[in-house]
This record gives sequence, structure tokens and C-alpha cells, in this order.
Amino acid sequence: MNRPQISTLITCLAAAIAGTRAHAETLDLKSALCGRPSDCQILRVERTEGASPDAQVLVAALMFPDANDPGPTPEERACFPAEYRAVRLKGQRMVSNQLLRKVCLGKDLATGFEVQPNRVMVPVEKFDSNGRVNSIKCTVQLDPPKLLELSTQMREGQSDFLDRWSWEDHAWHSLEAFDDKEVSGPYSEGVGIPIPQLERGTSWIGDSWETAPIGSCAAIADSTGKRGFVIHGTPGAAEDATLKALLLSQGELLVEIRDDRLVSGSESWLNDDHIELWLEQEGFDTPRPKQWGIRVSDGRLYAGYGNPKNPPRIQVHELPTSDGSRLVHLKIGLSLESERITVVYSDSDDGKSQERLIATSPLVFGKLETLGHSFVLPPKLCTCELRDGRFEFKDFPVLQPETEACSDENFKLVGFAPE
Repeated sequence: MNRPQISTLITCLAAAIAGTRAHAETLDLKSALCGRPSDCQILRVERTEGASPDAQVLVAALMFPDANDPGPTPEERACFPAEYRAVRLKGQRMVSNQLLRKVCLGKDLATGFEVQPNRVMVPVEKFDSNGRVNSIKCTVQLDPPKLLELSTQMREGQSDFLDRWSWEDHAWHSLEAFDDKEVSGPYSEGVGIPIPQLERGTSWIGDSWETAPIGSCAAIADSTGKRGFVIHGTPGAAEDATLKALLLSQGELLVEIRDDRLVSGSESWLNDDHIELWLEQEGFDTPRPKQWGIRVSDGRLYAGYGNPKNPPRIQVHELPTSDGSRLVHLKIGLSLESERITVVYSDSDDGKSQERLIATSPLVFGKLETLGHSFVLPPKLCTCELRDGRFEFKDFPVLQPETEACSDENFKLVGFAPE
């Protein structure tokens, strides 16, 4: 960014807040943010709602002059320090002042921030030593302050490479695009809802898989199709059936089935309530999928599509419920030859037909490219724990006021390497 561009940016930002600043004057916002009125210049202020009706959040962009070098004007500087901050208000009282990101006008291509109800998205673009443009972006919940998403996008020639971690759906997203056309994704190894795999060993789990229901720490599909995919039949009510899948390790899959009615004893296992486990089968010139059928009531195994070999080991345990539904855990020992995996639940209420199939990916029978995938939970971003007797995600901690939410250190967690 050259000097005229910096000058234009500063002028535009200052003009943009002319009407907004008046709302904050009664708070003496400048003194609150800067320490003393002369310590910084407020470039922009946006107001949004917080989590409660009486909560408001002001998101501000600030510039700081160099007290040790007062001579050069902003237009003459290669880098002018600035900060984005979020101030939480209750009435006219400031209750917190959260540092969002420190930026360097002139070195970072700081494009400001985008404010939505109780959240802000902060994008910054950086050039690396090879002239590639790296776009980094984070989304922060404002009340209380909490990281929601981190993403990095590298532009190299006509290709874009995107990596994104979301705490809202607890999933890792990767995308490669060429000349603005997607060539892989939305996940790097398949499609659908990725099945999380625990990073640490499973010794802490013990026999808890028999007694602890799966909470949020899983890939989840239900009969509505709003979570996961209905790949056969029509969507139904959420209480009809729910499927949850969690990899306890690379070779150990825990599947939870909750159904209002379990069906077994049909003339064909296809009309019993069962799981279909789809994996990539290697050892061929062209990779192909393989399918195992597993009856939910007793764990009986059936070989399906692709003439699969190396049958998995299966343990079944039913958990008690208070609402009359059936809750079954199946612990499946398998050899994951790749990250491609899809879990399907076939729900039959009459024992004569497959009423509905719900799945962790938009599976098409026998089509390898429609299989989903697994991913190892990055321990610095998210872990799974036993909390209140359930397998739950343990999120990134609530941010501290002077902890830079959108720091380069946090962006390193999703692949960004600052120069």
C-alpha cells in the first residue's frame, strides 16, 4: 500500500464514522479506549446488539501515533499501528474492552471488519516473500467474547487454497479452487459431515462408551435432513431416528443410534434396522468402495457391496432412556485404509421395507466420490471430553480482554505461517 492509498484509507475511515461517533460521545469512548484522548485516533465505530436485550457492543478501529517519532505523518509511514477492539456495554456502562486484532496499516491490507448481531468478522490480507496473497479471517462472538471461526486462504497463480476451522459446527473445511472453480471440497477428502477422531489415546474412555451417551462430539444426522443427509425416503421428525458417529481412534468407531422403535427379525436383514458402513477399499488399480451391513439389535454382520474383506469386530450395548426411545451403542473395530468413510442408518418401522436412510454424507450407492471422511481433532483448537456423563466438545476458552483474538499465533493453528 503506497502513501496516497494510506491517506485515502484514513480519510475514508474518518468520514465513515462521522455519524456513528456521536452515539458514543456520552461514554467518553476515546478516553476509555485510548487511555488519554491524545493517545489514539478512532477511525470507525459500529454498534451491534449483544447476547441480552440490554447489552450493546461497539466495535472500533483505532490508530496510534508513535510517541517516540512524532514527526512523520501517517502518509509518510510504511506501517502505522492500529487496533480493532470490541467494547461491551450495559446501558451506558462499559463492562469489557476486548482486543480483536493488531494491524499495521501499509503493511497489512486491512479491509476493516464486518459486524453482525453479536459477532464480528475481521479479514486481513498479507503478502508473503513469494508475492502470494494470504487472506486470513476470523469470526468472534462479542458477548461474551469467544472465537467462532478461523480461516486462511492462499492465492497462488490461478489457484486458491482454503482451510477453515469452525467452532460452531466443530468441523475442518478444506477447499482447492482453480480459476474460481472448485476442484476439490468442500472437504479435502470427500464430502458430507466429517467424522471426528480423537487425537489422544482411548485409555481415558475405558468402559464409558457403554454408559455415556454421545453429546455434541460426533458427526450427527437425523431424520429431518437438517443435520446430515436423508438419502432414501422422505424427511421425518427429529425424534424418529438420530445417528451419531465418533472415531475413538483410527481403528475404533463408536456409533450411536436413537430410534423410537427398533425393528429386527425380518425375512431380510435389509428390512431390519441396521447400520451401513461404507469405506474405501484399496488394493485395486482403481480405488472402490466397500459396504458392511450391521444389524443394530445384535450387531450381526453382513457383507455388502464390493465383496469386502477383513470383517470388523463389533460390540453392542443398549443404554437406558427416560423417554421410551431405544438408545444403542455399537463399538466397531476396523482397519481404516483411508480417511474416506460414511455411516448410514437404515430405519424400518414395518420390517418390510427401508423407510428412510440417513447418512453422514450424500451417499450414492457404489459411488466412491460420494463417501465422506474423517479428521483428527486438532487438540489446540478442540478436544472431546466426558462432561456430565456425555461425550461433549471442549471448546476454545473464552477470550481474555487483552488476549488478541485474531492473532497470527491463532491463525497458525489453521496453517497460516506469517513472514
